[in-house]
Amino acid sequence: MRRRDVIAALPAVLTGCQSLRPDGGDTTTDRARNSDDAGTETTMDQPTPESPQVEWAFVQDSPTAPVTVRHESGDSLTTENTARLELVVTTWPDHPIPTDATLTPTRTPTTHRRTWRELATADPYPIEAGDSVTLEAVTPGDDVEVRWYRSDDHDGEVLGSTTLPKES
Repeated sequence: MRRRDVIAALPAVLTGCQSLRPDGGDTTTDRARNSDDAGTETTMDQPTPESPQVEWAFVQDSPTAPVTVRHESGDSLTTENTARLELVVTTWPDHPIPTDATLTPTRTPTTHRRTWRELATADPYPIEAGDSVTLEAVTPGDDVEVRWYRSDDHDGEVLGSTTLPKES
């Protein structure tokens, strides 16, 4: 089950539950006030009702192998509903790097973006269940996102993501 489906189902599941707050706060009010605090990012990146509902698979044979990103099921992505589909790979350094005079360690990620169109072997649209692309330049521990843009001026929404396993 997708994380957003679980989060969307929580209000129905929690209906009638007593508040866990020591002050006995109203759970309906709490859910409304904290609806954006469900443990996920609460930015404009979150899928909206207009977003395509797609289940993605991230398949990797070993931690050092390329990763295949596959549309498993859900809505088709077409030229009518998609301006572009990006695959974003973020690599975090294993060890914090001192970056200032006080030698305060920071972890600055490196981000690489490729569009589905760049990675596809043929005309990519429509993108439907079973369609896939392969990301070659990935390393263990990288974060991989599928980012959908409805139009050129849209900030994009994350439709799927994973963190690649580290080598053992």
